[in-house]
Amino acid sequence: MTTATLQRRFTAILAFLVLWPPVHFALARTLDVNPWKLFGLAMYANAHEAKVELWDETREPAVRLEHESLSPATKKAVGDLMYWRGTLGRFVDVAPFAARMLKENPGVERLLIRFGVQRLDTATSKLTTTWTTHRYTSTSVP
Repeated sequence: MTTATLQRRFTAILAFLVLWPPVHFALARTLDVNPWKLFGLAMYANAHEAKVELWDETREPAVRLEHESLSPATKKAVGDLMYWRGTLGRFVDVAPFAARMLKENPGVERLLIRFGVQRLDTATSKLTTTWTTHRYTSTSVP
């Protein structure tokens, strides 16, 4: 291996180590990317907990679907959503998971998915949960 090749590799590795931490920090702050994954260097400075709530809005009032009462296929869909959304944040589309959940539960015509991310609020030094809400109907998902 030539010296020029070693210099290029060293420069590429050094550039990655210098540029990735601020990019990862920005992604974690703006798009809820997990600071503990994807080579996040500030992982020990921040808590990250993802939560998913499912609500059946077909009934009045809306009924929360408890994890224990879900079918195994729906539990798998919820687990997959937790994993992927908990890791990649808002880069992951919720619609395919909602379609799987609605397909497995034909009695549910309107589904509300609440996804929460618990973070440390730097202003108050307290853990806060930020919730995003997604509504789907049996006709709105493919």
